[in-house]
Formats: sequence, structure tokens, C-alpha cells
Amino acid sequence: MPFNFRKDFDKKYLDEIYFICLVMTDNYIDNNFKDIVANSADVEKRLYNQCKIEDIKNENKKVINGFKNVGEKIVMIDNSYIETINLLLQKYIC
Repeated sequence: MPFNFRKDFDKKYLDEIYFICLVMTDNYIDNNFKDIVANSADVEKRLYNQCKIEDIKNENKKVINGFKNVGEKIVMIDNSYIETINLLLQKYIC
């Protein structure tokens, strides 16, 4: 998703979009690297899945900085992915 995606939408559409940027702390990446790699193609089929922990951390930091720089909210996953998702669902869906 481009960091400046909002520029491509009229206000009437932006009023209907709730964007949540999920990112991981370095601590979470360190503690869950095997699971991250094992699930990396769950949404889309990736041709290359030989990433290194530093690659994930660097890409994650780019996403954090990119969306923070344009004023988007960032949700950090630190301890539990499932708990973070459940909290978001309770806050925004229920």
C-alpha cells in the first residue's frame, strides 16, 4: 500500500475508509521469526520466501516510518498477534 494512498480518494470515500497499519516490534520479530516466515505467504503466494530476520526488520521499519511520516496510525504487534487482532476487532468492529 502506498504511504500516500489517501491522495487517490475523494473525501466521500475517505470518510468510509478506516486504515489500520499493523507492524511488528523488533522484539516480536526476534521471538516469532519462524512463525512469520512460515505464514509469509498466507495471503498471497510469494515466489521468494528466503528472507532473513534483518530483512524483515528493515522492511518493517520502512513501513513504520513511511506511514508515520504521513500521519497514519500505527498498531504495533509486540507480544501476541492474536491478542492485538482481537483488541482491534473489539475496538473497531464490535
